[in-house]
Amino acid sequence: MKNRQMLFVALISLTGLLALSGQEGGAFAFNMGIGLGVQTFNDGPDDSEVSYQKIGLIPEFEIGKWGVALDLSFHFRSGTGNDILIFREQDWVPDEKGFRDWLQLYLSKFVYLRYGHKGDPLYAHFGSIANGTLGTGFIMGNYANTLFLPDQRLLGLALDVDGALVNFPLVGFESIVGNLAAWDVMGTRLFFRPLLALTDNAILQNMQAGFTVAADRDPAYREEYFSDLSLLGYYTVDGNGHLTTPIDGVVIYGGDVIQPLIATEAVNLAVFAAFAAQPGTGDNSKTATGEMIGVGGRLIKVIPYTAQIRFLGENFIPTYFDTSYDLYRGYKYAVLSGDAPGTPASVGWLLASGFSLFEDMIAFNATVEGPFGGVPTADMDNKLNYDSSQFPHVAMGFDLGEGLIPNISVSAYYDKKYITSLADTFHPVGAVIGAAVNYRTGPAVITLGYDFRYNPATDKFDTSARLMTTISTN
Repeated sequence: MKNRQMLFVALISLTGLLALSGQEGGAFAFNMGIGLGVQTFNDGPDDSEVSYQKIGLIPEFEIGKWGVALDLSFHFRSGTGNDILIFREQDWVPDEKGFRDWLQLYLSKFVYLRYGHKGDPLYAHFGSIANGTLGTGFIMGNYANTLFLPDQRLLGLALDVDGALVNFPLVGFESIVGNLAAWDVMGTRLFFRPLLALTDNAILQNMQAGFTVAADRDPAYREEYFSDLSLLGYYTVDGNGHLTTPIDGVVIYGGDVIQPLIATEAVNLAVFAAFAAQPGTGDNSKTATGEMIGVGGRLIKVIPYTAQIRFLGENFIPTYFDTSYDLYRGYKYAVLSGDAPGTPASVGWLLASGFSLFEDMIAFNATVEGPFGGVPTADMDNKLNYDSSQFPHVAMGFDLGEGLIPNISVSAYYDKKYITSLADTFHPVGAVIGAAVNYRTGPAVITLGYDFRYNPATDKFDTSARLMTTISTN
């Protein structure tokens, strides 16, 4: 009965949305994406893969600087007996029935709701966050709340306000919340321009001095990423696998200075410096500290670049909230609590560059970072006993926009931690990998996507494949 009710609701929704898709109201722009395809989830016994058919409804609205998109997708597979179709209930009913679980599930139906763009005096973005960065990124850099897609979409918030919006450009702030249903990972940076009233030089006037605070109020929100680490002796669990080790919140704070030096058509250059402090958690009362200096900018508008030197104190973790933070919460917490083997003080480096051509039709970026000197050699059978900052780390992304190759667009990414050798750089263990290839024919876009993610908590790979056809009605 429940499956038939879900099917009825889905069909009514489809009919109504298709009717709306043919209408335009005033200055509104409306588009309806309809996706048909197959997707796999780890829903079977022992997290085995189960394949579902997918019907995806993604209505998008835009007016001026406002934009919103919804994800009303559902998945189903063939059944037996009275249940001709079996719908994936996790799409609409959470496994746990608490208020926060319902809130998280239904907030996640928003793909995004935005106003403006990054760099505008007012910028707000609700939904998936792929590269959340505060200031220089020394505390929070390229944070992503998208690691659990397609199984789960988190609704986050990025909100930036520059005082120039109200004719007071002396101050402003940036802020990020990773999950509005849980309010666990969050951060804000307050900045001011101290030279604004002291000089007429437009470049010097834009110097920023900022103070950043970032926190994880509930590091064990995803308890499984802690309880599975009990085998390493970091945490204790009861007979049902639930944590019994008390887990405190994490708070990290610091400051930065960003000074533009050159702002021309050919060269854009700024120098910056940052420091950060990471107070210990649990029984550890020590505070780890780190500093960084660097330069960054863009050459001839198409080549972004960054270079940093990092001075890392004992047990300090640079860019604590990074792209893969949600997967490595337990390990990072163990370093701050003093449960994991200590991380010695070191000097590290970071280099990042890439290119963006033909108005971002082809874009590539790569970041490589690591310590000066060799990597740890003891207990290499379990690298996760060490913080990842003691090893080289590579992150890359590539985008090919539609048009350079007729009807084809491509996006791909690769992120690998705990690299021990050159040959290990592209070994999948420890990596997060994804790619999508899109082919357009008339109003239809066929997407072949694949995500391959190493899960350190289970020492297994989580995979997701999708083949989807999207039909645009505008």
